[in-house]
Formats: sequence, C-alpha cells, structure tokens
Amino acid sequence: MERDENGTPVCPVGYVFEVERVGVSLKGQYPKTTVYYRNKNCVECPHRSKCTTSKNGRSARIVPALEKMHREIDECLKSEEGKNLMKNRSVQAEGAFADIKQDFEYVRLHRRGESGVKVELELVCIGYNLRKYHNRKIAKNMN
Repeated sequence: MERDENGTPVCPVGYVFEVERVGVSLKGQYPKTTVYYRNKNCVECPHRSKCTTSKNGRSARIVPALEKMHREIDECLKSEEGKNLMKNRSVQAEGAFADIKQDFEYVRLHRRGESGVKVELELVCIGYNLRKYHNRKIAKNMN
C-alpha cells in the first residue's frame, strides 16, 4: 500500500486513511504501539470490490517500531557484510536442516511439550553430528 509524505496509508484510488485509534500492547518485555487506520471513503468507491469486502471500509495497522527495525535489517542485508552472512547462513544452518529432513527422513516431531521437543531435537542433532564425524573419519582413513 502506498504512503503519503507523513507515512499515512493511501488507497489505490488516492483516498488517505484516517487514524482510527492508537493501541499500546504491554505484552512482552517492551510496550508496542500500533496505529490503526481506516478508509471511510470505500462506500462510494468504484474499486471497492477489488480492494475490500468490509462494510466499514478498508483498514490498516502500522507498528512504527517494527517498521524501523525492518528498515535497519534491509540496510544491513544490502551491505556486503550482510550478503556474506546470508550466504554463510544458507550453507551452514539451512543445509544441516535440509540434510536432516532429507537423509534422516525427519519430517515431524514425535514428542509433546517444550522439554520433550528440546530433548528430541538435541538427539537428532547429536545423531547428525556423529554421522558427519564418522563420514569424515572414513574419508580421512581412505586417503
């Protein structure tokens, strides 16, 4: 959705959304402010059926702190260091998960509860590391 110079959402036809309310959530470690917007011009809009099915007009919500974090992350990922970190991550961590899923045919956890899941994942990771160690040891002995 497009935004105007103040950061307020603007619908595809050009109507500016109005602030409906500002909510503050105290869940978690830090309070989170959310701005709720509503476009009340949807009633007579010719593009309404493409845009929304709401009787009260299209709504949007924006969390300014979250948007700030997203901008910082995007800037970091566009830098050379960020690109190298992402390459390294995809090779190391995601490759290991793909191996576990493909080679071990591991598609689902069999335990319930946080402690059971932790133990099961730790055992799977230990098995993965032992297999990797064993394969490298065999390869080293063959050379």
